[in-house]
Amino acid sequence: VPSDTVDPIVNPGWTFNPIVNTCTAGITVDNVDVVDPAVSSGISQVEFKYEVPGYVGHSYLGTMIQCSGGFLPDNSWQGCFQGAVTFDKIYNGWHSTANSGPSHFTVNIYARPIDNAGNHYDYLLGSFTLPHTCDD
Repeated sequence: VPSDTVDPIVNPGWTFNPIVNTCTAGITVDNVDVVDPAVSSGISQVEFKYEVPGYVGHSYLGTMIQCSGGFLPDNSWQGCFQGAVTFDKIYNGWHSTANSGPSHFTVNIYARPIDNAGNHYDYLLGSFTLPHTCDD
């Protein structure tokens, strides 16, 4: 959770649904509540980011769609975002050394709201695992 000086903010309450199939995952996320405190510059976009701890840092995966929201009377901004992406970034030989197993890979999925002033923060939406054979 970010400090009071970080904005925009993602409030708890989203739904995260990954459906894993071998070395890919279909991910849907709903009700991502984004707030940019007053005086807000507005939100330019909310990105999906992924991370494979120990292998791949926060990397772009896609963009969410705004389902509602806008500026409020106090000059803050609040809106709802949602989206669906396919994670297929792990493929045979994706890392310079093969994972001999049996450890599975953890994949973390984040929301990165970006305001019109360029401020952003990555919020963990959820995680899933892929089998070690994805890199054999």
